Amino acid sequence: PALTALCERYLNAPLAAMGDGRTRYRPVSSFVLLTFMHLTQTHAERPPEAWVEEHEAILWILTMAGKEELGVFVADRLAWFTPYIFVDSPPAMLAGEIIYGFPKAIADVSLAPQPGDPFTVDTMVVAKYGYDSQATTQRLLTLRPVEVRPGEHPELHTLEEMVRTALARLPKEHHQLVLPDPHFIVSAVTDLFAGRMPMVALKQFRDVVDGTRACYQAVIEFDLTLQNLRSMSVSFDPWELEIGQFESHPIVTDFGFPGSVVPTLVSTHMQYDLQLGVGRIIAEYGQSGQR
Repeated sequence: PALTALCERYLNAPLAAMGDGRTRYRPVSSFVLLTFMHLTQTHAERPPEAWVEEHEAILWILTMAGKEELGVFVADRLAWFTPYIFVDSPPAMLAGEIIYGFPKAIADVSLAPQPGDPFTVDTMVVAKYGYDSQATTQRLLTLRPVEVRPGEHPELHTLEEMVRTALARLPKEHHQLVLPDPHFIVSAVTDLFAGRMPMVALKQFRDVVDGTRACYQAVIEFDLTLQNLRSMSVSFDPWELEIGQFESHPIVTDFGFPGSVVPTLVSTHMQYDLQLGVGRIIAEYGQSGQR
């Protein structure tokens, strides 16, 4: 329910306000993906050319996009939605927000400088909103390894053992009836083999006359393509994510986590290149003087 509400707030409700009441985004499951990334060189493909280095921490939800047909949700494509993104580069924050609508916030993102160290995110937060409340920089996310006693954690040597262990940890999901469109399977398989991760975002800019409204809004989709995979490792070693609880960042509530400390299911370490493609407008609001 929490992830469904998140999709309703940031994707489906804006779509309905833009006049598209049929397109809907639904979470595929209750799983949330957390990534910490070191982007050694981020640059544009066209002049003027320059690059920046950045570190990012992102919380992802895998959604399926489709339409309601006679009480049945007909899914025709997948799309990753990123409600929280933290980055330590101002140019990367501005470009991501202005071009793609990424909700990026400036933060100090640390990627475990030494083995056994935690991954952390420190950013500007507000504990509780009020006239006398001051925004301060605090620790928001801490991802740390969990010490395991011998025999508590199984050693996994084969792909079959890894898959079996992962499936045993899957929670039982309960969804409305979903019917995949014939195009759904084809596009999902094609994207998988091409290294594409379709994404969806709400791009919006606050109005100067009425600060409670947007002067422009659009739900857009675009592709993030993974290229030149150089290495990849998978581990079931236990980690836990500790989430700071601040009214400005209601991550625990938004994602429906049972508490402020969340265990991981599986972790991966990858080295690759990635490319963000041009976007596709699903619906927009604010062109030609529309309000």
